[in-house]
Amino acid sequence: EPVLIVFSDTLADVTFDHLASTDADGLIYVKEIPDPSRMGIIVVEDGRITDMIEKPANPISKLATIGMYYFKPSAGLYDAIDRVLAAPPRLGGEYYLADAIKLMIDDGRLLRPHLATQWEDTGTPEYTLHAHRWLLDRSGNTAAPREGVTIVPPVYIADDAVVSQSVIGPYVTVESGCRVERSVLSDTILAPGVSVSNQ
Repeated sequence: EPVLIVFSDTLADVTFDHLASTDADGLIYVKEIPDPSRMGIIVVEDGRITDMIEKPANPISKLATIGMYYFKPSAGLYDAIDRVLAAPPRLGGEYYLADAIKLMIDDGRLLRPHLATQWEDTGTPEYTLHAHRWLLDRSGNTAAPREGVTIVPPVYIADDAVVSQSVIGPYVTVESGCRVERSVLSDTILAPGVSVSNQ
């Protein structure tokens, strides 16, 4: 049966309405980025993916995979994974899904790229903060006014969070159970139950 794989450290603005009508054996979701050297990249010819390279030192394409894949018949994927696992691991002793996909390409499976209009990676602290800014901009969140607190949108503050004598924002999320006192926060994500206080 069909399989949809979505990595947990990626955010993308895509829908899946097109899956039912695709003529391909699989789709790989991609985004063109300036430096794809830490990502997997694909090479496309005439709308067909002809190669996939994991973390290339010298990328020959700027189409980076974004951690979303669709395989219409999953048998070819599972067969390729079995063959990858039967061989010794490479690249730092790890097995990569990209190697199985490359085998599928070599087997003649028709894989096509699907371009994501927006993609945010959360694989590093810097990229996580960038994704956080995108989410807050997109949602337009502005926290309810609080006495003694200056809020610079966009900001999200959980209803039960205690915030006093502080400047919050821009780009701050204060989760449930947090306490913030006499502090200035910007470009910050506070996990549930965190306390911040400037004594």
